[in-house]
Amino acid sequence: MDALLHISSPNIVHCVFLAHGFRRADGNGGGGADHLRPIRVAYQHDSRPAISAVYVPVLRHLVVYAAIEGSADVPGRVTVQLGMNTASIQAKVDYLLVYPLITRQCVPVLPALPPEVCFGLLSSLAIPTLGRIGCTSKAFSTSVFQDDVLWWRVLLALPQSDALRAAVAAAEAAPPPPGAPSGGAAAAGVWRRLVRDEVQRARAEAEERHRRREEQERIMREMRDPLMVQPPRRPQPRFPGQPGFGGAVGGDYDLMPGGGFFPGGFGGMGGRGPFRGGGGGGGFGGGGIF
Repeated sequence: MDALLHISSPNIVHCVFLAHGFRRADGNGGGGADHLRPIRVAYQHDSRPAISAVYVPVLRHLVVYAAIEGSADVPGRVTVQLGMNTASIQAKVDYLLVYPLITRQCVPVLPALPPEVCFGLLSSLAIPTLGRIGCTSKAFSTSVFQDDVLWWRVLLALPQSDALRAAVAAAEAAPPPPGAPSGGAAAAGVWRRLVRDEVQRARAEAEERHRRREEQERIMREMRDPLMVQPPRRPQPRFPGQPGFGGAVGGDYDLMPGGGFFPGGFGGMGGRGPFRGGGGGGGFGGGGIF
């Protein structure tokens, strides 16, 4: 508890404030403390607002409250326990207590985020948005296009296919680049290249499926259209019809042997018969057979 509670250099929590450039308002860095009552400490900074912190010991725990002096906001709170690792205590106090207080006074810009927060944000974006952010500045260009861990996360988030698994296996089995230790990670930029190739392959497959679906829909529309689909036509008869105008089918079948439209030239209308000698119709109504 002494290492947690004493407001001096050995104090683990106190060192977190000192690491950010704060110092005690009274100017000293030591002093004992009673383990049974809370301790109030004021921290000052050359360029940041002063912070007021209260250390409250509770059995084997130390509860630390901190707030900007003069602010009406709810104070931040963090609890650490005896026996915790020193690095864990400092990280917990830093990210849960000190860092929120000092970043509240900063301009809210994206590059000011901690690296792990920026990485989590970038890894949750879609690939087109990720590419646009990488083109905004040199810092984001490095964070987006040169971070192999980020593209490995993006590669794992893609729909897994046989082609993608084969490409990843080939990249992992490839020999390391010159100067790199054997058995290490893949060459720089290989995961980003695999993501690009997989996106292009998936896009080509989607376009092919769309083209086939449109072709099938076009065929179905033509089959349902009555103007496009007509019943098969019967072939025209190639034999002469019954005598008379109603049975004529056109062509040479309109004429009967001997000429005209009636056999034998009935009623003088037969024209030229096989035995006709002169004018007039043959048969019963025309001239003689000689």
